[in-house]
Parts: sequence; C-alpha cells; structure tokens
Amino acid sequence: MEQSHSLREFIYIDNVEINSVLAQLNGGLETVMTKTNSLEESFSDNFHDGGEISGSGSLGTALLAKGEAGMSLNSSKDSGSENAQGKETSKQTVYNDYSVEVLEKHLKENMLLKTLNDELRYGDIIKLNENFDLIDFKSLKTVSEKDIMKKIMSYADTSETQGIAKLQKDINILQKQVKGNQVLKEKLNGYKYTLKKLTKEQEENEKNIEAIHILAEFGSHSFNNTILLSGETFISYAKNENFRMNSSQLGMLMNNPRKGIIIGVIENKFSNNGIDLQENFEAKDIGKIGSFLTTTLLQNFNLAQSDSYMIKPLAIYFE
Repeated sequence: MEQSHSLREFIYIDNVEINSVLAQLNGGLETVMTKTNSLEESFSDNFHDGGEISGSGSLGTALLAKGEAGMSLNSSKDSGSENAQGKETSKQTVYNDYSVEVLEKHLKENMLLKTLNDELRYGDIIKLNENFDLIDFKSLKTVSEKDIMKKIMSYADTSETQGIAKLQKDINILQKQVKGNQVLKEKLNGYKYTLKKLTKEQEENEKNIEAIHILAEFGSHSFNNTILLSGETFISYAKNENFRMNSSQLGMLMNNPRKGIIIGVIENKFSNNGIDLQENFEAKDIGKIGSFLTTTLLQNFNLAQSDSYMIKPLAIYFE
C-alpha cells in the first residue's frame, strides 16, 4: 500500500530565529553549511576549466593579441558564477524548508513544542493550526487613499448610486406635480425618506473608508516592514522580508478556507488593560504610549481579542 505524502506550502520562514533555536538544541543545522561549501568548490573548479579551454589551441596567440581570449574567459566565468549562485540559492531554499522539519523534530523530542492544550508560559514555542487573516498596512494605506477611492467609486456603476440619482430625479418631478394632491404628497414624503436613508448609508460608507485609511496610515508607521497576522487565538507581527510571497500574492490568501500552521514563540498576551491618558497618566508611563495606541487600534478594529497570544513567528505554512 502506497503511503500518501502531504506537501507543505511554506509562506514564511525566519531563518535567523530557527538557526538560533537549532544551535541551542543541536549545535545548528550543519548539513546546510557542508552542502553549500561543497557546491562552491565544485563550481570554482568549473571556472578554472572554462578559462583553460577559451585560451588554448593554435589560435591562442592570435586571440590574445586581439584581446578576444580575455573576453571569452570573462564570459565563461560570469556564466559559471551565475549558475553557481542559482544552484546555491536553490539548495539553500531546500535546506531552509528542511530546517523547519528538523526544528519540529528536535522540539518534539525535547518536549518543547507546545499546543493550546498544554500549560503555556512566555517564551514557549507553540504550534497552532487555525485560520488567520493577513493585514499589510502599507498596501492598505495605498488603496484606501481618499482621492483614489473617489476615482474608483466614480467608475463604479452601483445600484446604490443609481438609486439615489433616480430618487432625486423623481422627487424633483413630484415636487412640481404635488400641489394639493394628497396621494402624490405621501409618495413624495416616502421618496424623501428613502433618499435620506440611502444618503446616510453612503455617508457612513465614506466615513468607514476614511477610518480604514486612518487605521492603515497609523499601522504603516507602527508596523513598519511588518505584516500582521490575526488568528482565532493569536496575533503575530511577521517581518516582510521573511515571506515567500509579495504583497499582491499574499492578498490571495484573504478569506482562505485552509487552516495554516504557525510555529512561533509566545512573547506576551494581548490585553485591553491600558493607561488613561487623561486621568492616570504619569511621566513614568511615557514609554507605554506607543503600546497603548497600538492596542487601542487593534481592539477597535477587532484585529485582536482579549487574551490572544502575541507570537513571534518562526515558520508559517499550509499542508
């Protein structure tokens, strides 16, 4: 009977943090350095051989006189260098992925990989399997610009916009016809009520867009070079450079029905307890202002729940 294998789709790996943990558990992942060094030596020999071939043979003197041999040698060396770099990058990617498996294996062997069912402490490494949303504040700031949204809405032929325009036109017509007609008067009042309701909804939508932009603008400064992960039981600040996907590709993960695997270090717990900037604020609390404002932002937009774990991610993947 064939054994089925589940392929992992890695979207985030923090190599520095993983290697740090592995160094403490097992002296590091030596196979990465060994294989990489062997690869560099192999391609270094290829560079030398390429140079010998380009400048050899009966035409060697003539080629050197014209300077063509040097050009051929440089071309061969550059090609070999690019090839070596490409091979090394590919190999390094493979071993980076493998390092996550090694990390999980050693953490389990040492009973250091926790789950929500365990008694948890700050500093523990936890493995979660749940749905999560990604918030890229920098991208959100760009798309929620007021002028951009106005232009987009001007091209959008929505039923709401059409409804308001039609109602306004009908009201203008009825106002000329109503005079003493009670039936038309009641109809006119109904139209005015509906128009007022639709206009209010439109204004609220514009305020919501403005609020989203304020959130994005503040978030882009508070979470610089960071993408926020908001899960059922956790929030996590992930470094942009450790993602395997760019901002546009990460957008495809929104409303993703798959549960993701998150391995990370528990740094704190999200709490609604803050400082009152008007009543209880003291000079010693000045260092807490940034944290207070960030907490308020996350709480008001339901991006974090009370007692959510605040996790520094080591790896994130789907399987």
